[in-house]
Amino acid sequence: MSLVVTLIFKMIFVGNHYSWTTIYQQHHLIVGLTLNMVGAVIYMLFIIALAFLLITVIRVNAAVVGIGLAIGFFGAGLSSFMMGAFPGLTAIIKWNPLNMINIIGQLANANDSKFSLLTDSQLIWANLTYVLIFLIVGMVVFKRQRV
Repeated sequence: MSLVVTLIFKMIFVGNHYSWTTIYQQHHLIVGLTLNMVGAVIYMLFIIALAFLLITVIRVNAAVVGIGLAIGFFGAGLSSFMMGAFPGLTAIIKWNPLNMINIIGQLANANDSKFSLLTDSQLIWANLTYVLIFLIVGMVVFKRQRV
């Protein structure tokens, strides 16, 4: 839906002033748009799986919402802070779930890899792995809960 709205807005407001093949940062505009959308979809899968896990583990809705908002706003920054605070453990810390939030910006902008310290493919696979882990753990916890 967002792609359709973007295309309509481009035709209405910009017209032929900018071509989709114009290079902006490292990519053509259309490639950058696609990479941003792919990053957003992977991030949404990650957040949905995390929310499912949190809802099954924490029974208080307000706490789940608060934790989700905190992770969304502060997660990537906290992850960067931890990697800077413990440089000897960076090889391990860079795989933490909070670092996976960096996928949104890094796919479209290769310079953002300095924040996550992971390549694009590592970040994609790590996100998908965390999605599976969160879903599996969430399902196990959900099946064991008494209603």
